[in-house]
Amino acid sequence: SQSFTPEIKNIKKSISRWTCSKYHTDTITEVIKDIQRKIGQHQLGIYQYNSNLNNKNRRSLNDLYVLVIAEQRILWYDINKKITSEFIQTWEAE
Repeated sequence: SQSFTPEIKNIKKSISRWTCSKYHTDTITEVIKDIQRKIGQHQLGIYQYNSNLNNKNRRSLNDLYVLVIAEQRILWYDINKKITSEFIQTWEAE
């Protein structure tokens, strides 16, 4: 397992493959912005991102990524590669 700060280059590095298919969650740029925003705002939850979720063609290659933002930890799962990473983020005390 690896740890990263949630900078654009690190988020991009943790996404091993992203297709230009119309079946992806969004463009890679928008997905990275979304991940960065959720981490920055400490939006607790489980979020999934699909590189190519084509329901009509089950054999098409889809990379599934899951972002888990919990109280104390932020985990990133690359489901196909079975890799877990952690994003290190310090939030200001409120």
